[in-house]
Amino acid sequence: MINKYYGGVSVLQLPFFLGAHALTSISGGDTDGYSKYYMLSISIASWFYQLFGLYFIVLLLQFYQVKPNIIALVLVAISFGTNLYVYTIVEAGMSHVYSFAMVAAFLYFAHKAFVLGQNRYLLRSSLLLGLIVLLIVVCQIQSYQYRYYEIHYSEMTQEKYWDVFLLRNRF
Repeated sequence: MINKYYGGVSVLQLPFFLGAHALTSISGGDTDGYSKYYMLSISIASWFYQLFGLYFIVLLLQFYQVKPNIIALVLVAISFGTNLYVYTIVEAGMSHVYSFAMVAAFLYFAHKAFVLGQNRYLLRSSLLLGLIVLLIVVCQIQSYQYRYYEIHYSEMTQEKYWDVFLLRNRF
């Protein structure tokens, strides 16, 4: 069996999941991953990562001495003028809001490391780049395969998966 989901979002949701698991265990509920606290923890995680991403956008804009009223306008535009709002409120389990947060943090730390020459931020930006690759690039490879080849994962064997992944017998 092939799992079509990668671990990036799961890693970022883990602290919230563990908090929900503890609350569910204490309250005597079903610790099956589908009860009320688990669902609430995913919503809280998406809100947290949206605010996390917006925080790093603010830090980056403040470095370039953007006026506070323009920063506020940019934050409102990002929050409500893009699909980030939908992916925070409605589709909290999807990777978009988590990718936004990691890219915003990466831009900030990469700026600190490379533009300002503060090497202590190099490790942080490298770790964030690794998470971004896990979140974005790997997920995009998977969605490309699914859309382009119309693969039904439940019917796919390991050998057939690698044939598609490596583009064997396609040309």
